[in-house]
Amino acid sequence: MHPNHPSGRPSESGHRLELKQAFRALLRQAGGGDSFTWSTRVGAPALSRYGAPHEDDCHVPADVILDLELDTGAPLVTSALARLQGWRLERLQGSASGAPAVAASPARLAADHVGRAADLFATVENCLRDGRLDAAERAELQSALAKAGLALLAVQKAVTA
Repeated sequence: MHPNHPSGRPSESGHRLELKQAFRALLRQAGGGDSFTWSTRVGAPALSRYGAPHEDDCHVPADVILDLELDTGAPLVTSALARLQGWRLERLQGSASGAPAVAASPARLAADHVGRAADLFATVENCLRDGRLDAAERAELQSALAKAGLALLAVQKAVTA
């Protein structure tokens, strides 16, 4: 038992629920469990349990989070973990999923930006459809906004270089 926590755990059920919400948002961004199972070691039923609020003791393993976040380019669960501990996650300058930055033509960057802008608008529409914005949806929107902002800055840099 942890000496400073009556339950024996430093995390609270609300923390774990927030992680499940972030995982569900990430899974939605990946197109759902069935569309993601090809790139990780677990199947759709396990992915569903990892996000289920009533499965309090069933959480997604770190390697599956890594697979999903690398696949989507959105570290929603990692960001939630950092936030719950009082930290903020930021992308390293010039990095895309840890890979070194590669120069691209302004036309290619502009084309990528248009795609990211469309993704951003789809994310906004999905997150606000029910008129509420929960923590996972807020994290999803922040990630989409960051991606769109980085794309715009890259285009601006390429055009002015």
